[in-house]
Amino acid sequence: MRRNDDFIAECKRVDSCNEDEKQAVARQFELKKFKRYSEQYKGGSGSPRFKFSSISRWINFDCENKKGRLARIRICPGQVVIRFNLASMIKDKKALEKQIRLAKQVVNKNLATYEKLINEEAKIHKHKCVNFGIYIRLLDYLAMNKSPLECAKLVYPNRTEQTDYYLGQYVKSPIEAAKKMASDGYIYLSILNGKPKGKGIPLEL
Repeated sequence: MRRNDDFIAECKRVDSCNEDEKQAVARQFELKKFKRYSEQYKGGSGSPRFKFSSISRWINFDCENKKGRLARIRICPGQVVIRFNLASMIKDKKALEKQIRLAKQVVNKNLATYEKLINEEAKIHKHKCVNFGIYIRLLDYLAMNKSPLECAKLVYPNRTEQTDYYLGQYVKSPIEAAKKMASDGYIYLSILNGKPKGKGIPLEL
């Protein structure tokens, strides 16, 4: 998250704002509570926690408003919006179970489709845990205004015998993958297999 440019900008924007504004930023980036990008991993706000196990809800109890209330909902990748009707549950006590059963069917059907898409995306972009150490180093060096060629020489020290042109081309794909992971790919970290590769990656900045 501390390498996500949009998140960094939003944290700076709400520095002097109230807690509601900060919590809105947390929701935007799938965090359960606001944690500033510059704070240590285990800082005053604790470790970052993501809200994938929780649900969002929008409620309208205004019976006088016959037209209903317009709710603007941003549907992020991997999300399904289902609307429950409380009025029908008043008349039919079993309506809740019926609606939940139907909702579960809808979710399971979409889950199977989404899982297939995620697996295909992982194959295309090769977002595997083994590359995360490389991604982090690339993002850090880029944040220090290093050129792609400089990044390649620092992150791939064993390829120094290759020409500058080849190194510059070689590092393009990893840089794109690193930026994508920092932008929105972090949401899917928990479902990817493997372990990060740490050997041979320079840690000096």
